[in-house]
Amino acid sequence: MRGNIEQRGDDRWRLRVFAGRENGRTKLVTRSFQGTKRQAGTALAKLVTEVEQGQVAKHHPGTLADLLDRWLETVAPERSPYTMKEYRRMATTSIKPVIGTVPLAKLTGARLDTFYRSLTDRGLSSGSVRRHHFLLHAALGRAVKWGMVPLNPADRSTPPGLSHSTVLAPDVADVQRLIRATETSQPIVAAAIALAAVTGARRGELCALRWSDVNWARRLLTIARSLTVIDGVATEGPTKTHQ
Repeated sequence: MRGNIEQRGDDRWRLRVFAGRENGRTKLVTRSFQGTKRQAGTALAKLVTEVEQGQVAKHHPGTLADLLDRWLETVAPERSPYTMKEYRRMATTSIKPVIGTVPLAKLTGARLDTFYRSLTDRGLSSGSVRRHHFLLHAALGRAVKWGMVPLNPADRSTPPGLSHSTVLAPDVADVQRLIRATETSQPIVAAAIALAAVTGARRGELCALRWSDVNWARRLLTIARSLTVIDGVATEGPTKTHQ
C-alpha cells in the first residue's frame, strides 16, 4: 500500500494513503498533521497500517460538532446526570458556536489553542478553560479509536495552567453562630452546616444521607451516595470520587 507526505506549511503536513480503486477512480485517505517531518513519517506509517486493516472510515469524518453529538450520546450511560449536563452546556454554549463547524480532518492543536484563548478573553477562569480542554481531549480520543482521525489534536494543544487560589475557611466561632441562628427555625439546615463543617462532605452527599448510614455504637457516619437535582428531578448516584 502506498502513501506520501506533502508539506503544507511550517510543521504542517498532509498525509495521503492509496486505498484502492472504486468505479475506476482512485480512492485516497488524507489526513492533516502538525509536527516534525520525522513525526509525520511515523504518522503516515500508522495511517497506512490502519487503512490496510480497515480501521479508517472511508467516509468523511465530519465536523467537530458531529463528533461531540455522537460522543455525548455514547458516554451518557457512563457519566452522572450532573456531569452530562455540564458536558452538554459546554458543547452547546461554548464549543459548537466557535469551532463546531471545523472539519475533524482540519482541526489542529494551534486551532484549539486559539479557541482556549478566546475563552480566556471572555473572562473564563483557567480551571473552566481546562474543563473544556478535557472534554475535547476525551471526545477526540474516542474519535481516534473510532478511526475518524489518526491522531488526537488536543495532545498538541496547550491549555492554560491551573491557578491555585487560597481558600479561607470560616473559623469555629462563625460556624457556631450559623448553627445557633438556624437550629430553632431550620434545624435541618443547622444539622447540615454542622455535618459539613465536621466531615467536609459535599452538599449532594449530605442530602443523600439516611439514618441507616449512622452507626450509633461505633459513632460512625458512612457517606456512600450523592443526590443530584437537575431541572427539578432528583437522582441518586455514587459519590464524586466513588469512594
